[in-house]
Amino acid sequence: MSSPQFSVALTPAETSEEIHHRPGRVSVAVVPSLPASVSHLRRLVRQEARRWLLPEDVEETLQLVVSELAGNVVLHSASPYIALLLRTEAGVLIVKVRDGGRWGDGSPSTAREDDDCYGRGLLLVDAMVARLQVVRTGTGSEVVAEIDMPTAAVPGRRTAEQRLEVQVGRTSELP
Repeated sequence: MSSPQFSVALTPAETSEEIHHRPGRVSVAVVPSLPASVSHLRRLVRQEARRWLLPEDVEETLQLVVSELAGNVVLHSASPYIALLLRTEAGVLIVKVRDGGRWGDGSPSTAREDDDCYGRGLLLVDAMVARLQVVRTGTGSEVVAEIDMPTAAVPGRRTAEQRLEVQVGRTSELP
């Protein structure tokens, strides 16, 4: 199944910092809820991250988050589809994964007695992202993860490297 993708065109003069802080870029995919779809979505987000010139650490986090969330849909929801939305907004990469499945009592781990292999994925995702929200209804679920982008292009904010330089006293010119 082909995945529709939408994106705002970039102008050649933009730097990577300007690109990954520009709001309004969007990518959408809807795929069947099959194990092969998880790797398909991982490849799709890797391509989008590179096309959007996202930093490598953001790309790695994005792949991990999408893999885990899509894998949860396949393993736990009985949904016929996985819907993925990627969107940039003012220094944040928003990842939404939606399904049309049913989660029973709201705890997918209760369906399995062996929690040695299951039940930690959302905890890992939560540790990797700035914000995580899970909404489950009788008609499916939506998980929204927000990944903070580097602050290099945000006026008035210092990068981690600039903060480190101030801490070790290599520069005194930074605000």
